[in-house]
Amino acid sequence: MYRGVELNGRYLLAEPIGQGAMGEVWLGMDRRLNRPVAVKLLLPFQRGRTDRVERFRREAEIAAALQHPGITVVHDVGEHEGLLFFVMEYLKGEDLAKIIRRCPAGLSIDRVLSVGIQLADALDAAHRRGVVHRDIKPANIMLTAVDRVKVCDFGVARIMEPTAGETGTVGVGTPLYSAPEQFDGRAGAQADLYSLGCVLYELLTGCTPFQGSPVELMYKHKHEVPAPVDSLRTETPSDLNSLVMALLDKAPRKRPHGGGEVKETLRALRRRLREAAVGAAIVVSPQENGGPEPGARRAARQCFEPPPASLLGSGDVEADTARSSRDGHAVRLGRVLRSMPTDTEVRPLLVGLGESPAGGLVVDLAHLSHMLIAGDEPAENAAAVHSLVVSILMHAVPDRVRMILVDSQRTGLSIYAGIPHLLTPVLTTPEKAVGALGWVVEEMERRYDDLAEHGYRHIHAYNEAVRLGRLRRPEHAVGGGPHPYVIVVVEELADLMAVARRETEDRIGKLTRLARAVGIHLVLATSQVTERTLSRRLTADVPSRLALKTASIDRSELVIDLPGAERLVKGEALFLPKGESKPARIRCATVTEQEIESVVAHWVRQV
Repeated sequence: MYRGVELNGRYLLAEPIGQGAMGEVWLGMDRRLNRPVAVKLLLPFQRGRTDRVERFRREAEIAAALQHPGITVVHDVGEHEGLLFFVMEYLKGEDLAKIIRRCPAGLSIDRVLSVGIQLADALDAAHRRGVVHRDIKPANIMLTAVDRVKVCDFGVARIMEPTAGETGTVGVGTPLYSAPEQFDGRAGAQADLYSLGCVLYELLTGCTPFQGSPVELMYKHKHEVPAPVDSLRTETPSDLNSLVMALLDKAPRKRPHGGGEVKETLRALRRRLREAAVGAAIVVSPQENGGPEPGARRAARQCFEPPPASLLGSGDVEADTARSSRDGHAVRLGRVLRSMPTDTEVRPLLVGLGESPAGGLVVDLAHLSHMLIAGDEPAENAAAVHSLVVSILMHAVPDRVRMILVDSQRTGLSIYAGIPHLLTPVLTTPEKAVGALGWVVEEMERRYDDLAEHGYRHIHAYNEAVRLGRLRRPEHAVGGGPHPYVIVVVEELADLMAVARRETEDRIGKLTRLARAVGIHLVLATSQVTERTLSRRLTADVPSRLALKTASIDRSELVIDLPGAERLVKGEALFLPKGESKPARIRCATVTEQEIESVVAHWVRQV
């Protein structure tokens, strides 16, 4: 009945997208800012009840005061011809209740931990502002398309008061998820934590701790102990089982002290599980204090000297040109790197890709964000990957750049074994590679926590403050100092997709969307140019592409969304950097095995 109504000359209502006890939620358009929004309307039959009107206004006011990534943002509140409404951010996703219904045996442990960490963080933020939600349940928790938690519906929330108890709150909340004290009219921050325990229990097992009528539920919540999580799901880690059962303790004082404590416990557990998935290969596995192994710290603090340019050819332009002519379209990597003006700032992630008609093409991987290298010839893909890795090794010391190399095809990346830049030995199984991606996601989140703690938005400014002594060195950082760049190179993406497609896509998606600001970059290569490997979801997340020769137009379009790669000859590529709509045709840089060995030997001698 409200379709087409424009509220206060600004918010045009399009279609209903949800309804609760208090109101309807409509998809709308903010005409002033030209963006979709969600508009919550107070239902007509509620408008005559003063308590319901006040509750509706209070929800808007409380939610608007809570600025946190895990809490739905309220943009505006108003009244239009007697119709009360407030405007929220429009979230693409679905609530946890729907997700649980699709997963009756429970969600994956890693995903439960991710949801729990975000939910505990959001509750901690609300409680620190003196707000208790009082109705935490799956239906009030949205999971966006990028797996971000958003706590919704503060309709029964209230400001905590410094009194021994609360009155007038009996019946508030949902019995399936209500704390024992809530049935007696007391609902403080610890009640929210009990509800969080109920949600985690259901996410893990597919069922709530107790079932029954409201009266039966009240009795069970107050007097019965639920079956341990690990009795219903045997692979549940013991620490996670203990935490959930502690959250479900009948006595509020025996539960964890706050959402912050729950968040840190879950994060530590997730980190241990992800590192266990990678196995002993991770050299920088954090100790109890979250830092790397002592040996890795000492290696990063050594004084290293980059290799001399002479290791990549003599510098004789005529000789390099003659050799390039004999090799066809390829050009020497040393020649490309020497083409940079002498006054160019040598940044850690500068890489030589090849030559364009305008001359040598040297790009900054930090600006490209992440990169996809794809073509039908494995040898050409490997040559492009080697050029990229060697480019970085020619000028970046280990305290500035660290690497994870994945060589599941065993096609040559093992040649870099022993260089001090490696966070792990070269990974040769896709299972360990997927686990390593999980570790990198955790490292990304640790770095974001560091930035947020000190008010920085980008790793460059944060690291500069550490180097100048304005900030204490983060002890958990790789190397124990400023955060180095982390480059993850996967030489055959198809292998990871074959063994763990969903986990690979999810982890790559998180990293490509968020990791650039904290100095983490991905280089993904594949010679299996198919829709199964290069899904639309994945390619949309990787903004910079290097297309080598493909067998068909369709395969070219999979890599760069355009035809053209099918017309390339050996040694050529189409380079489509982030932000450009038209690719540049280049001759690819190459580096010989002898040159690689010389560069590697230079670094290994210094360890």
